Amino acid sequence: MYDTWDVNKRITEAKRLTERLVDHAHYLLDIRENNAIVVYSDQLSKQIPRSYAANAFNVFREAMHQIEMVRLCALWDQAHIDKEAIMTVVELVDDDKVIEALAENARAQYISLPEPIGGQKIDDATLELLKAVNKKRGEEHAANAVVGLRKAIADARAIKSSEGLKSIKNLRDKHVAHYLTQS
Repeated sequence: MYDTWDVNKRITEAKRLTERLVDHAHYLLDIRENNAIVVYSDQLSKQIPRSYAANAFNVFREAMHQIEMVRLCALWDQAHIDKEAIMTVVELVDDDKVIEALAENARAQYISLPEPIGGQKIDDATLELLKAVNKKRGEEHAANAVVGLRKAIADARAIKSSEGLKSIKNLRDKHVAHYLTQS
């Protein structure tokens, strides 16, 4: 899908999508927290008397539960250029050249030295020591970035093929999507 894209374009798109996915995840967390009260407890339902309002509340509660499933499944959609999905980011990043470029970005954060405070002059020995420490930190940061990216990719692929996600998608497809197509 992204084979013909250059490394910088893949990184830029992955960063853009990641920002959007974080927004989606925050929204999903908000829904989840609301559902803890609306769907999974009787805290709110005890406040509603038996009446037409009770029926409306039950419909509302079911809708809240369904939208949570729909939004969760959307995060784990198949990778596609037009989808804001975790697997789209995985496909953009899961390339040795992209991972190396991201590691280089992590390493580059440690290249420059901080400016001396108050215009003080740093002696050459101290300057060389600081450069060596920064270089070592940069290498560690780059290595951690590579390990972290490869782990995140493997974890995402494991979740994508997990029985738990398959079960949620099955529930969505059989029950939620069925309601949506009948509306």
